[in-house]
Amino acid sequence: MKKLMLSAAALMIGAIGFAQNSDALINQVGAQNDATVDQIGLANDANVDQFGKNFADVYQNGTSNVADVDQGTASAHRTNVALTGYYGAGSWVSQIGQGNNAKVAVTESNIGSRINQGGIDNDAKQFLDAYTSYRGRSINNYDGRMSIEIIQSGNRNEALQKTTTSFGTHGIQKMWIDQTGDDNYGSQHSKGGAGSVMTIKQVGYFNGNAVGADVSSTGLDSPLDLFNGSNGDYTQYQWGNRSTATIDITGDNNKTTQAQEYTVWALSGENTATINIIGNLNTVIQGQLGEYNESYVDISGHENVVTTGQEGDYNDADVNVDGDSNVAAVMQTGNNHEAIIWQSGNNNFGTITSNGNDHFGEIYQTGDMNNGVITQQN
Repeated sequence: MKKLMLSAAALMIGAIGFAQNSDALINQVGAQNDATVDQIGLANDANVDQFGKNFADVYQNGTSNVADVDQGTASAHRTNVALTGYYGAGSWVSQIGQGNNAKVAVTESNIGSRINQGGIDNDAKQFLDAYTSYRGRSINNYDGRMSIEIIQSGNRNEALQKTTTSFGTHGIQKMWIDQTGDDNYGSQHSKGGAGSVMTIKQVGYFNGNAVGADVSSTGLDSPLDLFNGSNGDYTQYQWGNRSTATIDITGDNNKTTQAQEYTVWALSGENTATINIIGNLNTVIQGQLGEYNESYVDISGHENVVTTGQEGDYNDADVNVDGDSNVAAVMQTGNNHEAIIWQSGNNNFGTITSNGNDHFGEIYQTGDMNNGVITQQN
């Protein structure tokens, strides 16, 4: 009886040891595919499927990490290799920690894609359905960046990057998410986007998008209403060429969303949106529909609500908030408008609404509980 029990125990230990082995699978169809998988730790899983002429490098160090890289398909082979004299090629996945999950799916040619995660339970996905553009940095002027990448350090961060084809085969110039902290969520969607740049940098906890945020305190419609839902559930959404969206956050529980679309094919966008936040529990939404619009929001404080919406061309919105529980909103329809709101203090309220063309509005508030409203039309 003792011998039987010992044999059963030995079988169980052997089964556990087998379950902790790492798995790696490389499937290559085509010519000159190059894939490298390095795994250190237990129960890691790496799968690389390459159809065409591709490059992929997967490195995992930890326990129960999963990496899945798909380049091209059996019916549509793709080329994802370096351009001579430029940095970055194919897909690089590097995960250090436990339970990280990275997925890269490439259905169009690209020359840049990297996921680098350090921590526990980070999740990153990249779906490249458009040509990406190299950064233009030569090897001699190397800056360590690639066209599309996600870098996360901390616990349970989640990031998503998606490109889809528009304007022929053009794609994003630079798409970058960098999150440090716990449970931050960053997502980007670019449609077309030749020469466009999208960046998110978040340091803190529980920062995410503001798609469903309540901004009724402004008394104006959400800027996201300009897009009739086409912006989707993303932190950043762009449809147009040579546009720039930038988010830089230090703090916790901030909600931000930027959405930009072109209206004239020949011009195709060239909009710029920037959000800088130092503080907690702030909500910011920027929406721009048209060409050559600019929106800049800078916040230092907590629990502020800021929205800027611009529909038309050559409009400019500038909002600067220093304090807590302030509300600032700009809505401009038409062309060549400029709106400025500066708030220093707490519980201030300021809105600027312009319809027509060539309006200028400016609100400066210093102190607490000030109320300022500008409405212009021609």
